[in-house]
Amino acid sequence: MNANEELLVAIHKNAEMGKTSLEKLAEKCENHNLQELISRHHDEYKRIYLAADTLLKDCEGNDAGVPAAARMMSNMMLDLAAMKDHSTANFADMMLKGTDKGIEEIEEAIEKYGCTVKPEVLNLAKTLRSFLLQNKSELVSLTKN
Repeated sequence: MNANEELLVAIHKNAEMGKTSLEKLAEKCENHNLQELISRHHDEYKRIYLAADTLLKDCEGNDAGVPAAARMMSNMMLDLAAMKDHSTANFADMMLKGTDKGIEEIEEAIEKYGCTVKPEVLNLAKTLRSFLLQNKSELVSLTKN
């Protein structure tokens, strides 16, 4: 795999994990305002996921997606946390933890591949990072309620 494909796979997996985790949270969330936030974040993850998918296909790359074990572990953690506490602050905290992990992963990937990839690939990675940073600022205030 070349650097373009490596960074695109990192973007693709990051966005897929965000998208699927939010789908799971949306099923459990009862707060209308938080549901709207989840929906908005989900739509942006989906947009980034599809953009990465298109660029991957353009460079004849492939991503097998998030491993089943990682998806299953994430779903179990979400289920357990949601069973204990249905509060907006708890849901926001779960989202914040996932966002922090996504920020860490995409920043590592940008640092590793950013100097050697096509501008459109780097721009998509930076778009994802900006989106995640914005999510973090939105979620921090909700965890304090």
